[in-house]
Amino acid sequence: MTRQSSVTLPGWDVFPNPSSLPLPKIDKRIEELVFTEREYVKSLNYIVKHYIPEMDRADIPATLRGHRSTLFGNLAKLRDFHQDQLLPELERSHQFAHRIAPIFLRHESELDMYAYYVKNKPLSDRLMAESGKFFSKKQEQIGDAMDLASYLLKPVQRLTKYALFLDGISKNLSKISDKDEIEKAKKLIEFQLRHGNDLLAMDMIRGCEVDLRSCGKLLRQHEFIINIGRRKAQRRIFLFEKICLFAKTKKLPSGDIYQYKNSWLTSEIGMTPVLDEPLKFELWHRRRNRETVILLPTSASIKEQWINEINSLLLSQAAQIRDERMRELAELGLGAKPYLNIEGSDAITDRSIQISNIRPRMRNSVAVSSFDHFSSISSPRNLLKRRPNSLVSTASSSESVSSPQLINSLNLHLFSPELHFSSLSPRSSHSRSAPLRHCPGRAGIAPPQLTSLQEDESDLESDAPQTVRIKSYRQYETTV
Repeated sequence: MTRQSSVTLPGWDVFPNPSSLPLPKIDKRIEELVFTEREYVKSLNYIVKHYIPEMDRADIPATLRGHRSTLFGNLAKLRDFHQDQLLPELERSHQFAHRIAPIFLRHESELDMYAYYVKNKPLSDRLMAESGKFFSKKQEQIGDAMDLASYLLKPVQRLTKYALFLDGISKNLSKISDKDEIEKAKKLIEFQLRHGNDLLAMDMIRGCEVDLRSCGKLLRQHEFIINIGRRKAQRRIFLFEKICLFAKTKKLPSGDIYQYKNSWLTSEIGMTPVLDEPLKFELWHRRRNRETVILLPTSASIKEQWINEINSLLLSQAAQIRDERMRELAELGLGAKPYLNIEGSDAITDRSIQISNIRPRMRNSVAVSSFDHFSSISSPRNLLKRRPNSLVSTASSSESVSSPQLINSLNLHLFSPELHFSSLSPRSSHSRSAPLRHCPGRAGIAPPQLTSLQEDESDLESDAPQTVRIKSYRQYETTV
C-alpha cells in the first residue's frame, strides 16, 4: 500500500515527470532537479505533519520526552527554507542553466543548517535505535512503506544529490565563467556534507586552552602522521580560519576523543612541499624558526585538499591585511590617491636648466623670486593645484622622511623669505632622487619623491636660451 500525501504546493503541476520529456541532456538534468526538489519538500512536510506531533502525546516513552530537537534536529527550518525560497527560485530559473549555481551561492548561510543537521544525526540515530518502535504504530496507521528513520535520512541524501547534479551540468556547460560558478556551488555543498562530521569531531576535543568559538569556521580536520624533528607521532589536526590545532586521538569504548596538544595562529604559519617525499608537506611557524612539522596524510587526495585549503586561507588573509592597511592609510590621508607616475618627457633626465632675465638680488629676497613661472604660487593652495597628487615618499632607499619633514621641504622657498640658496649646503644641492615609479602592488610603500629644489630645476622655463650647469647654489650666485 502506498501513501498519499495531502500536502500540496502551488505550481507543482507545472512540471511533468522529466523522464517523459525529449529534452537536451542539460535541460533534462535541470528538470530532474526541480522535480526531485518538489518531492523532497513533500517528504519534509510529511515528517512535520505526521511525525513531529507525535512527540506531544501523553503516552510518549520517557526516553523520548523532551528530546524533540535531538530526534528531528532543525528539520522544520530546512522545510521552511526549501518550500519558501529554494524551490520557488529553482522553478523560476529552470530554463536557464547558468542561473542554477548562483541560487545555491546566494543561500550559503541557509545551507549551513545542513551541517548542524548532519552533526545532530548520530544522536538522532541513537535515539531512534532505543525508542523508534514508538513511531511504528503511526507508520501502520498512515499506511506508509517507509519508516521514520528513512525519512530522517533524506536531508543527508539530498545534499549528495545536489553535488552529483552540479557535477553533471558542469560537464555540459561551454562558458568557463559558468563552470567556475558551478564548481563554487559544488564545493559549497561538499563542505556542508563534510562540515557536519567535522563539527561532531570538534565536540570531542578535550583540554583545549583556546576558545574555539572565536577561531572562525572549522575548515577541515584529519588524522596525520607527523614528524617533529626526529620524533614521529599521530595527530588529529583541526584547521580553523584563525588557528591550526594539534590533538592526540584517544580511543574509548564510548568513542574517540581528542586531547589538545598545541595550536598555531594561521596568520603565523607557512607551508612548503617536501621535495624528496611527494606525499608529505611541511608546516612551519614564522616567528619560531625551530617549530616545524612535517605532515604525512593517508592519501594524495587528502594532501591536495589540505594544500589547496591552506593556500586559499593564506591568500585571503594576505588580501585582508592589505585592505586593512590601505584603510588605515586612507584614514590618515595617506595613500588615498594614486601615486604619480612620471615618464617620458616629464622625467628628470638632466640637471641643466635654462635661465632668463638674470638679475642680482638682495640677500633677503625669496630664493626663487626671479623665476617667472613661480610668480603665481603664493600659498600652499596654489602649490596643491599645480601638483594635484599628494605623495608620501621616502627620501632615499636608506632613509625616510616623515610627513612634516616632507611638507617643510616642499614649502621652504615659499614661506621663508630669509632663506637663500647660499644658505643651503652643496650636499643638498647635489642630492638626486630617483624618478617616481608607479607602485600599485605594495600597500603603504610610496615611491621616492622630488625635493622642492629639484622640482624648481625641472620646471624652469626661459625665453632666452642660456644654459648653466649648476654644481652648487653658492657657485650659481657667484657665477651669475
